[in-house]
Amino acid sequence: SLGDDVHLVYGLGKDFGACGLRLGAIYTENEFLKRVLPMIVFTGQASVQTQRAFSLLLSDSTWVPKYLEAHKEILRQQYLSACKHFDQAGIPYVESFSGFFMLIDLSKWCITQDKEGEYELWRILVKNAKVVLTPASDFFYQKPGFFRLIFSACSPEQLHTALTRISNCLVKME
Repeated sequence: SLGDDVHLVYGLGKDFGACGLRLGAIYTENEFLKRVLPMIVFTGQASVQTQRAFSLLLSDSTWVPKYLEAHKEILRQQYLSACKHFDQAGIPYVESFSGFFMLIDLSKWCITQDKEGEYELWRILVKNAKVVLTPASDFFYQKPGFFRLIFSACSPEQLHTALTRISNCLVKME
């Protein structure tokens, strides 16, 4: 028994690099949570085609571990590439041990140290660097000037181009 305080939440999209798939499960033994979840979270049954496709995918006990290992290595290489670039460019970031994105600290380049300054820098990066980062305030990060860089949804070449554009734009602002 897990009890009332342990809940398992899983999404297939993250493990299989299928952003936006929205296929997953929530398991809880908490009766209150079971009652309120349908009121606050949009859930629905996955289509028969989606269930069938993922059933076949997950039953391939040879392919799944190989894919997950390869996917993990690609993420690791992308993360290390971004870290190396930011280290060389003098751009601070939050170290991570896993994930699809990283937080970079661009507060030094914000005109003001608040949400408005963060959004002004966001507009500058979009206009001049042609790169879209997510301001961390959009997901309730407390310190202004941090941005989420998603490194999992692009090729190594695209990542290099984006990082170079960001750095060049920031250098011109100094």
